[in-house]
Amino acid sequence: MVSAGSSVSGSTSFSESALGSSESGCTGLQLATSTIVSDPSGLRKSLASVPSFTAMPLIVVQDRSADVLSVEIEDFPNEDGWFMLWELSIADDRRSTRVVPVFVNDRLVLRPIAGKRIMDALLRPGVRLTVGTASNADAETWARLEELSQDFAYNDFKDLSDRHERATKENHVKYAYALELRHEAVRRVGIENIRAAKLARIEAERAEMEASYAKERQVLPEFRCMLLVRLVES
Repeated sequence: MVSAGSSVSGSTSFSESALGSSESGCTGLQLATSTIVSDPSGLRKSLASVPSFTAMPLIVVQDRSADVLSVEIEDFPNEDGWFMLWELSIADDRRSTRVVPVFVNDRLVLRPIAGKRIMDALLRPGVRLTVGTASNADAETWARLEELSQDFAYNDFKDLSDRHERATKENHVKYAYALELRHEAVRRVGIENIRAAKLARIEAERAEMEASYAKERQVLPEFRCMLLVRLVES
């Protein structure tokens, strides 16, 4: 039994055809809070050391072959099943990334509210956990867990995409307006060759701005499992 006493702020794909997922790589996060539990499955990072789920300092991917943590949360009603943290990102910046907590029971039924409730319970000050190890999910189960998680995270994908589009468009409009003001000022320059040179530079900058805007607007979704935990009914 371990006791935990820190808090972490956090938040929770995408057209299914556009979604990319990662199946191998680094191990996941170590499930713990201020008291670090034993780490038999090689999970390398305590949740308590992560200041924000939207500011992950490195890419963390759950190992799909090694044993996983088995966790029982004392005085917390839940079913046997799989608790997961999925990282969803649509662009290469922190504002375009979220972590989605998901819970699927042993009958492979997704419980929409349970993932957030379990995350809150794990991070509750003073929570008591019984921690062991369990076999990883088999390939068929992994495929179903990923499918259910993608469906569950679709609204997060839409929200991230809409926010990304609004932010990039707002920046583009501001930049375009500033260029137009500069353009109008340069047109009043009296010496023709100086005016022509400055106008040419502004037009080149405008072309570069439009190319950059087209690139920044692209949505490139990635969906990777950071953590898989075998949750045991208390």
